[in-house]
Amino acid sequence: MLTGRLHMAQAEEKHHSFLYRVYASTREEEVEAWGWEESFQQAFLRMQYDLQKRSYASQYPDAENYILMKDDFQIGVCMLVRKADRMILVNVALLPAFRNSGYGTYLLQELQEEAAEKKLPIQLHVMQGNEARRLYERLGFHKVEEQGMHMLMEWKP
Repeated sequence: MLTGRLHMAQAEEKHHSFLYRVYASTREEEVEAWGWEESFQQAFLRMQYDLQKRSYASQYPDAENYILMKDDFQIGVCMLVRKADRMILVNVALLPAFRNSGYGTYLLQELQEEAAEKKLPIQLHVMQGNEARRLYERLGFHKVEEQGMHMLMEWKP
């Protein structure tokens, strides 16, 4: 569990609307650019969120889902898998007001400390053009392989 200025709380069913809100915030600009009516945009985002949720549940049945908290405020989400041989950062996303404010760096550094204590690598997938790639590289993640539009990256202690 993270401590200090940012901590993680176990996500529960009652957090469903917040989880959706964070997901939608990561795609709204893209979807707005398509020029669709608001109702179509929202329906599309809901469908994509539901598909992602089912896909993650299928691929990572042992994943831990967290709400990222700053004091008493929900600021983002994190999905993490802890295995005997590695940690997998499945998803991390912050609400727009909290992006580029150091919270992602803080989260990743805390996870790196945990992984280093256990002598485990951390793996993640990132889309080729995603701005978060620069953050991952700055924190020592390296490209392992390209997988279509995504890239597998890894950090080793």
